[in-house]
Amino acid sequence: MSDVLNAGFQRVRMSAPEARALYRAFLRHAQHFGTSYNIKEYVKRRAREGFTEAQAVTDSAELARVWEQGRQQLEVVRRQSIVYGLYSRRHRHAMVRPLEAGGQPSALTIDA
Repeated sequence: MSDVLNAGFQRVRMSAPEARALYRAFLRHAQHFGTSYNIKEYVKRRAREGFTEAQAVTDSAELARVWEQGRQQLEVVRRQSIVYGLYSRRHRHAMVRPLEAGGQPSALTIDA
């Protein structure tokens, strides 16, 4: 019976460098959200939380499921960053704008 259950299940082998590469890919694609500070930070936070939770997994079947779920979530982030780039406004968020000489945020500017 276990052969029937595992027939469609592809064994996924992952190593520590592959897990780090997946984590770095999340962080890299978070930067593709342009000027949206909130979305960038959300993607970073969720990646950090997901990888922290996955560290406790020891079962190989569960680990393979978590790994595949992480790869699927990365694809979602990739697609969303593309869509966001097509339809987002082109201004900088107040959290990313450089401060003026007096320590006050600079005026809102629209990037062309």
